[in-house]
Amino acid sequence: MSRLIPALSTFRVMRINHRRLTIVGLVLLYGLHCLPAYACTTCNRPLQEAISGADFFGIFLKMMLPVLLLGLVIRFLYRLR
Repeated sequence: MSRLIPALSTFRVMRINHRRLTIVGLVLLYGLHCLPAYACTTCNRPLQEAISGADFFGIFLKMMLPVLLLGLVIRFLYRLR
């Protein structure tokens, strides 16, 4: 029975360096803030026109089809349980 229970050294608590984590977070936020607004849908007129083109619903359906199929498969597998 004692072999089934892992030793306490297996469950070591990870020490977190909060100062390093804060610095990394600030660097990431500053880096994201400085990105150009090419992908901003409210600022970029050509992007707005490309998104709301005549083929919008076809592209949207192609993007959502894998998500819907995965949902149906998961629901089917859940019902088999």
